[in-house]
Amino acid sequence: MDRIMELAGELGRAIKEDARLKRMNAATEAYKNDADLQYKMAEYNVQTIALTEEYKKEEKDMEVIHAIEARINTLYDEIAALPVMVEYNAAQEEVNAFMNHVNEEITYQITGERPADSGCTHDCSTCKGCH
Repeated sequence: MDRIMELAGELGRAIKEDARLKRMNAATEAYKNDADLQYKMAEYNVQTIALTEEYKKEEKDMEVIHAIEARINTLYDEIAALPVMVEYNAAQEEVNAFMNHVNEEITYQITGERPADSGCTHDCSTCKGCH
């Protein structure tokens, strides 16, 4: 067990140094420090709570509901279009694909079988998930 944990620690440190993780860390910092994004996210959350509260009312005001929904949709579009959010999402997708690939390799080493949909060729340039 100690050897396995030692190897797991080594793998974790190697993954941490991978360019994809460094990109994700930089994107996360930019995400946290972008005042415009944080302002819009906070308003989005407040509007979502307001919409939930309006839906809970026995006598719903559909004008208010439609106005809140419109604002939520506008905020969503604005947030999704922000460069910092675009980069954050792209970096997250890349890390998720990379970690899936790592987990598939570990599973293969344990079971001797590759997941049916992985299509791994051991040539990372052919992998749909990493590039």
